[in-house]
Amino acid sequence: MISAYRIDFCKMKVTRFQLMLIFCFLFIILAHTYWISSIAMASDGFYEDFTSSSLSSNWIIHSMHGTFSIDNSILNLRSADYNPWASVSIQRNCMPDDNGFTLRARVRNNGGFGVYFALFVSNQTFKVSKEGEENAQCTRNTIAVTHSYDAFRICRGTTPTAQHWSWNIIASAGTPGDWYILELKVSKVPYVVTANVYDDSDVLVGSGSITDMILQYSQISVCGLAVWRGVPPSDSLANYDVDWIEGENLILSIGDTSLSTLTFKNGVDIVSNIPLFDENKTVIETIHNVSTFEWILPRGTYFVQATTTYNEHDYTSNRSKVVLTENTQFVINFLFSNLTVSCTDTIDRPLKNCTVLLTRKDEKRTVYTDSSGVSILEVYYGNWTVETYWIDVPVGEEHITVNQSQTALYLQCIVGDFTVIAVSPFGNPVEADVSLTNEAYKVTLSDHHYTTQGNLTFRQIPLIPYNLTIT
Repeated sequence: MISAYRIDFCKMKVTRFQLMLIFCFLFIILAHTYWISSIAMASDGFYEDFTSSSLSSNWIIHSMHGTFSIDNSILNLRSADYNPWASVSIQRNCMPDDNGFTLRARVRNNGGFGVYFALFVSNQTFKVSKEGEENAQCTRNTIAVTHSYDAFRICRGTTPTAQHWSWNIIASAGTPGDWYILELKVSKVPYVVTANVYDDSDVLVGSGSITDMILQYSQISVCGLAVWRGVPPSDSLANYDVDWIEGENLILSIGDTSLSTLTFKNGVDIVSNIPLFDENKTVIETIHNVSTFEWILPRGTYFVQATTTYNEHDYTSNRSKVVLTENTQFVINFLFSNLTVSCTDTIDRPLKNCTVLLTRKDEKRTVYTDSSGVSILEVYYGNWTVETYWIDVPVGEEHITVNQSQTALYLQCIVGDFTVIAVSPFGNPVEADVSLTNEAYKVTLSDHHYTTQGNLTFRQIPLIPYNLTIT
């Protein structure tokens, strides 16, 4: 038996009030649907394809003899020199979803033996450094899928005291110049990390999973990319291209701002130690052996400083106050001047091999003049005391303020000639031994005066009191 129902809308009676209720109900449903959709979109994660000519302010850059550039929407990460630990990493603070997340990147190796690339997650800024606790702490608190000259690997620290990564090989190294997609898939329950490697046709070429990592899911707060040179040193520079990186269910931490600190020597990168202080000038953290570093921090008042070593001496900048209200870049430039010191005697003759002692605070520099009486050296900006010595006797002193790229100092030293005339009571030249002594400086100058030579002159000697002896 088939029942038929007919609803005749034309004969239904709907009041104006009922119609308004229907429209309100529909509006609430649509608004709620849009709100749910907006939240889902905001929680999807991030995608970066490097279409801008510079990295966005969300990226944290850590460099030690490494650099990067963006050209034609390709990010290039590379070591800048052959330092065995030359490295650069870019990373961002993130927050994983409770349902797990995926981190992927399309990369290629531009060739090179003994070089490495990593797509990683961690609970701290990823820093490749020389052997030591800093490097060990970084590796044991990081999970990564890596590429090197011989293989793709999944890497992690496995114990709280691990000094190096433990790893499993998941695929052969492939061909330099080919694009590959690296992927980290992380589930929270159960806590499993799977690393996948795909070729550029999205065909899986290797995979591996781990559960023995020391880094816990709740600790993951940083993700990014890194390249570095291997140890022992090779003849190659690390050089990798990145087309894009994306994080699914891996969203940026919000509410914080970035403080980037860069250190230079006369405008050129120089490796430094950079401490960060809170508003009470208490050290928060010190980053070692970097030329640039970026912190993600709550808005507030901070102090920054840097110390670098040059010519076997440590130079420390002033501690500078930074009121952080937006993403900020702070530059510390260690300024040095080319100082030219010219030493002459009292009649402007050059003093060859004159000893020049320069002092600034606890720094002492000793140089010697050339045949023109000139010495050129590089000195740090500041107040210097310059002293000159001739035959170990102080013969000049000057106080100067160095605050320009080129500085010249002229020192006329108390050095001159001393002439002895030896004659008999009748005024006739006599032959004699002549000596000049100064006990305070332990100086003794001797010569023989001949009757045929005329006057005896001691040339370019310190003009100080002497005991004259003629025998």
